[in-house]
Amino acid sequence: CVDGLHWLRQRWPTLRHGHVLHGVPRAALCDAAAVAPSHARGQARSRPHDVVVAGSIDTADAVARRRETIPESLRPAADEMVELLLARPDLGFEQALDACLGPRGVMTGLWATAAGLFRYVTCAVNRRRRTALVGALRGLDVLVHGPECWREFCTGTIRYGGEVPYDGVSAAFARGRVLLAWGPTQFTHSFSERLLLGMGAGCACASDDRLLVRRHFAPSVSPHAPAGAGRLPPPDPARDAVALFDAGEPAHARAVVEHLLRDDNLRTALAQRGRAEVEARHLWVHRVPALINLAADAVAMLAR
Repeated sequence: CVDGLHWLRQRWPTLRHGHVLHGVPRAALCDAAAVAPSHARGQARSRPHDVVVAGSIDTADAVARRRETIPESLRPAADEMVELLLARPDLGFEQALDACLGPRGVMTGLWATAAGLFRYVTCAVNRRRRTALVGALRGLDVLVHGPECWREFCTGTIRYGGEVPYDGVSAAFARGRVLLAWGPTQFTHSFSERLLLGMGAGCACASDDRLLVRRHFAPSVSPHAPAGAGRLPPPDPARDAVALFDAGEPAHARAVVEHLLRDDNLRTALAQRGRAEVEARHLWVHRVPALINLAADAVAMLAR
């Protein structure tokens, strides 16, 4: 992960690091020949849900308890960080830390202070952002997988599908035409295996706009172009493997998902390209050489 790398040396001064992307097992890949037929109109039995979503959130009580662990004098700044990150998902935690605590004269480079705030701010942003995104999909056939506390948000056309063991995630995703593939809230630039599992399952993936997602899966959008819903073009079916949405604008996520559901050709093209991309570059077998090299480098350092 490329987020917050500068903290590694603060916490572990002699640590060396290497960057290795997430990967998924080959077993996570669906049948390539079945992808296009499963997205054809009249094939609801193959993919019975418009949208599948999966991810964790904390309960409201858990978020409140984490807030109480922060010194009372810092709670207003912590709440300000939450609002800033909700509105600006392109900002990293450290940027919000500087912007909201720095003007109050708080030293933001201290591990203990940052760690305490991180535990509250991240879970608060995570709960509010994810529930808002799911709420924006009301009216579509949406299946949500995750902890029991999701149930209160699953009403009407939004249904709660329970928790799914890791080895069942690919099959769960394969029941949806579109996967709302949000990334890990604790990171700003990196993506998790959720996106890879959705692509491998033959979903048309709508991913929140992230630097590494642009770099690896949406080449039509320059990594250097500004973020924001109004600046994100529709996916290029000849080049992109995912569609991008602005996580700070739930209505934009809804618009992107609806676009994919309406356009059978675009949805199918993204699903096929996404699965092929995972098979070609993002299986664990592609990561093993890098992991072996890192281990060999570490052993060589110890021997010197």
